[in-house]
Amino acid sequence: MKEIIAYLDDNKVWEKEDIAAEKLTIINYAFANIIELEIVRELKKIHLVNELKQEHPHLRSCISIGGWSADGFSDGVATAENRHELIENLIAYMERYDIDGIDLDWEYPGMDLAGIKASPEDAANFLSFVKELREKLNELTANNGRSYLLTAAIGAAKPLLDTMSPNEKYEYIDYLDFVNVMTYDMRGSFTKIAGHHTNLAPYQGQE
Repeated sequence: MKEIIAYLDDNKVWEKEDIAAEKLTIINYAFANIIELEIVRELKKIHLVNELKQEHPHLRSCISIGGWSADGFSDGVATAENRHELIENLIAYMERYDIDGIDLDWEYPGMDLAGIKASPEDAANFLSFVKELREKLNELTANNGRSYLLTAAIGAAKPLLDTMSPNEKYEYIDYLDFVNVMTYDMRGSFTKIAGHHTNLAPYQGQE
């Protein structure tokens, strides 16, 4: 099934009429953050997205958690107790705003590239986290009949993929509806080579 997804920033200037909802299937509403296991950010315009969903019944929404330099993930998934509390808070936040799913944007498990806390255990803990979160979302579906999305933004370069799954089995995929691959990370001023911003393959010499 083809999905057409747009990220929508709660802090930007936009009106409901600016959103081409008829052309989209999912809006990833960005960003909420994790602070001491709590999900923070008062969403100012989510009511407009919910109005769009009423007008376009095919449209669904996800809350994107994290983003570049967003901390809180490593500690949030570090123990079974932390994961349980974080998941409960995520689900409560999602229900509070009538959102259809959760998009995880941890950049990146096991890597402090963005100046955030990282641990060698992040990948294994991330796998446990998405498995347990998927189970809770499925339980919620069984109770209310509503299906919920669980997705993740992942890096495109091999080192970024490896840090999420060092055993190269990528088991976390089994618990996600799909992933959003950040191919824009494959080109930029840091490569010193001109090319497509969202290319489908690495440039020569890049893994």
